[in-house]
Amino acid sequence: MKQLRVLIFCLLFSLIGAKSSLLYAQTEHYFLEKMTQDTITNYKLIVYHTEESVVYKPSNNHALYMQEGTWKSADSLVLHYDSWYQDRISIQHFDQTNIYVDKHLSLDEVQLENKTQTIGTFNSLKSGVSFELLSGYLLNGRIVSFDLPDNTKAIQDFQLRIKRKKRGEASIMPVLFMADSIDDPNKIHLYPKIEPYLVEDKISRRYQWISIPINYESSVFKKQIFAGFYGNKKDKISYSVAEARANVLQDYYKGSIFLNGKPHRVDEVLWDNRYVYRREEYTVPAVKIELVLY
Repeated sequence: MKQLRVLIFCLLFSLIGAKSSLLYAQTEHYFLEKMTQDTITNYKLIVYHTEESVVYKPSNNHALYMQEGTWKSADSLVLHYDSWYQDRISIQHFDQTNIYVDKHLSLDEVQLENKTQTIGTFNSLKSGVSFELLSGYLLNGRIVSFDLPDNTKAIQDFQLRIKRKKRGEASIMPVLFMADSIDDPNKIHLYPKIEPYLVEDKISRRYQWISIPINYESSVFKKQIFAGFYGNKKDKISYSVAEARANVLQDYYKGSIFLNGKPHRVDEVLWDNRYVYRREEYTVPAVKIELVLY
């Protein structure tokens, strides 16, 4: 009788363990390009729910691991890959290991003419943000990052979308640098000065793209480029933003810095990207960067 009770206990324990393993089982998926059958290695999958979105990135073997059934409650799943491409993935495709995608450009994110390429966040533009000046002249910043193509030869134009809030000199605080990661100590600062840039163009009360002089041509480039702005009340302008899910970007960061006598060093600006869960309608800075390609 004692042996029978032990046997029943073991069976129950095994069933509970099996059920738990099913509840927490992970599925393995690989994304392949439909035409070439090549495995896609550089990607991120954004799973959109009603109130938030979750970003999944590939493992070391390029596979995507998700808890089984995660995708069944999603509103949509969008795959961003190889820097400038995207594809909306059907929920039914996650019943199989290999998922094939069509390679197409994301909403005119890339424009190729005369070996130039315009990258940025210029789809689904929205009204902008204004920053209030805090004690100590704290500047609030926002930046987004993009992968740089391997055949980049130069960076020749950087644009922010702004409008005038009130009369007076219009100045903006650009942020533009290259780095292998946000924490790269050897960042290449393309717009290195933390000081206002006086806009000489005629600025209206409506949003318009403003070019910031930049001309960088070198054999030394980093993997990613980071672009955005600092802003405060003294600028007398508002910065435009764009809907995140309508644009391809590497990541989104927020940061701050003190000016006017407060200690600050450009290489020690902390950009915060700890928020993995974001509301579906979150916005990012509206930026344009024009690259020259080999």
